[in-house]
Amino acid sequence: MKTSERLRQWMIENNIRQQDIIDRTGISSANISYYVSGKREPKADKIGLIAKAFNVDPAWLMGFDVEKEDEPTPAERAAKAPHIIKYAEKIAALTPEKQRQVYAFIDFLDDKEGEKDDD
Repeated sequence: MKTSERLRQWMIENNIRQQDIIDRTGISSANISYYVSGKREPKADKIGLIAKAFNVDPAWLMGFDVEKEDEPTPAERAAKAPHIIKYAEKIAALTPEKQRQVYAFIDFLDDKEGEKDDD
């Protein structure tokens, strides 16, 4: 699949307009139009801008058989859930022994969740 086809598919699935891409990346309207129509292939830096602005894997945009969305970094996940930072600060203030207990409990819960998925 060509980049233009992936770009159009992604735009339709996510209700993204060319103007949205222009606004979030700073790429000119002419270039976005060329990319979407397939008249021009975007260079790696432009694919990188689009991918970063919309959390899309650049390899997927280029037509490779990979997952569409990039995994968010821990910082990105934390930014979407500010209470995580609060708990991290609380854990950091605990003694090393209490921290080990918290981590053990989290591992226990994670294992239990995994068992649920296996059922």
